[in-house]
Parts: sequence; structure tokens; C-alpha cells
Amino acid sequence: MDESQLALTARPVRSPRASGPGALSYERMLALASEMQQVDPLTTFALLRPVCDEVWNLMDGFRTLGEIRDAICVQFDVEISQRHIEQLVALMVADGRVILQP
Repeated sequence: MDESQLALTARPVRSPRASGPGALSYERMLALASEMQQVDPLTTFALLRPVCDEVWNLMDGFRTLGEIRDAICVQFDVEISQRHIEQLVALMVADGRVILQP
């Protein structure tokens, strides 16, 4: 299984120690919003906080990253690349808030 397949099929679960998704730095949020707008101009800076919160809410250990991405796109009526969802989750993993299960 290559990295892209693992990323799509990884099943994130919230760490029992974490109480929320954590906060991205202002600079990181600006950069991410700019990247996301290249995929879909409707994806704005103001949309990032609710998207991050909903990604957090969807991480139950059963849904894959691909399923989470699809749910976010439908719920917020935007097109978000898988790479951006992976970046958000990677930040939460690095912060110890999320564990990725194969």
C-alpha cells in the first residue's frame, strides 16, 4: 500500500487526553486558506475554524480521511483537496491530539 492509499484509508481517532482540535497559528491559517482558495475560491479564512472543528467531530476511529473529506465538502458546499485535510490532521497528530489508525 503506498502513502496516498494509506492517507485515504487511515482512520483518525481523537486522543483521550485531547479536549479539542487545538488552534492553528494565525500565519498557518492564512497560508492554508490561501492554498485552499486555489482549489475552491469559496473556501475562505473564516471557513477554516468551523472546518477544523467539524474534522475534529468526525474523527471517531471508524471514518477514513477520505470519508471525512467528502463529508466536509458536502456539509460546507466547498471543494477541499485531500491534501489539505491531511495537513489539518497531521497538525493534530503532531500535537498529540489525534492518533491515526491504519
